[in-house]
Amino acid sequence: MNETHAARRFLTFGAAINAFVYAIIVFIVGVSLPTLTEKFGLTNTQKGMLISVQNVAILLTILCVGPILDRIGQKPVLITGALLIALAVIGIGLAPSYLVLLGILFILGVGAGCNNIGGSTLITDLYPQNPGRALNLITSTFGAGAIGIPLLGSLLIQPIGFLGYLSILTIIACIPFIVFTFSTFPKAKQVDKFVLHDMFKVIAKPIVFFIGAVLFFYVALEISTAGWLKDYVIAKFGLTDRTSGFVLTGFSVMLMLGRVLAGFILDKLKGMYLVVWCALISIVGLVLMIMTDNLLISIIGVMITGLAYAPIYPTSLGQVGENFQAYIATIMGTVTTLAFLGAICLPYLIGRLGGNLNVMILAAVLMLVFQLLLVASIRRKSAAPEVVEGISP
Repeated sequence: MNETHAARRFLTFGAAINAFVYAIIVFIVGVSLPTLTEKFGLTNTQKGMLISVQNVAILLTILCVGPILDRIGQKPVLITGALLIALAVIGIGLAPSYLVLLGILFILGVGAGCNNIGGSTLITDLYPQNPGRALNLITSTFGAGAIGIPLLGSLLIQPIGFLGYLSILTIIACIPFIVFTFSTFPKAKQVDKFVLHDMFKVIAKPIVFFIGAVLFFYVALEISTAGWLKDYVIAKFGLTDRTSGFVLTGFSVMLMLGRVLAGFILDKLKGMYLVVWCALISIVGLVLMIMTDNLLISIIGVMITGLAYAPIYPTSLGQVGENFQAYIATIMGTVTTLAFLGAICLPYLIGRLGGNLNVMILAAVLMLVFQLLLVASIRRKSAAPEVVEGISP
């Protein structure tokens, strides 16, 4: 029993560092762009292509890796992902040409897809009693990375050089590879009974669609807020680039704090109800942020929004573990694919609307609507259990 407990703690540590490494993936292109632009003379189109190639690779990998995880388990996927990430991070600094750099970022995206779905399913398997709580607490390290990775770049690139900075990130990225290589993982649930027809029956359930819709709007909102916030407060309130950066940092801090708080709240409140409250509060925060001409009220709205956003993604993924017994990785891959589509659509729509953020309030309302539909669907299942392959009664 002690050996099993120690093994779970070791894997939990690996999952936490794995979530921190995902922050490296998210922020590394942005932190690196000034240096890469100087090195390769990048145009704006080429800069956009770097981000697009990475995100396309993440999306394709997430879509494909779910069934692989269900069939062979998390260990080979997470080890492969961690190795690809570490090699790609240092490769960014060593790339001799723009085309090679594109290939390296595609590899980084493949590793990121393995990291994302592999890490989420691992935490769900390690803590099946309350996966939403575990996902919030463990993935709060992503928030630490969201604050720390850009800050480290600002502090270290000039004194130790770009390659030195990437070397430090590579060492951090190697930690999950080492932990996962020497860990004993839970056995893959579908190894002996993976049936393609049954898998499609499970992912066609309304609950899967509702979770995916919530994540579509949530990730669209988080990416849009993070991407447009500095530009918005500079344009509307005349803040400097430095001051607007502090506002964005405050948003990131609230994201991290909110996940930690949610880990304790989920001891008392079911995850599906927490997401309802968070979606409702996020609407209030967005209204305060967008609809006021007072800087202080707008900043308060930003902080409320970050705090409310924080638990939605991990808690929604936790609802997969709470409501399904089989093909969990495949379901997570499906809903996460929908989430990434949201990240593509809403920021583009805001740009087409000339930076008008009002559409974000509508997106938050739709997120709340789909979460209410999810709650109703789950409650109907509980009231009238149905024998369906892969779904909990």
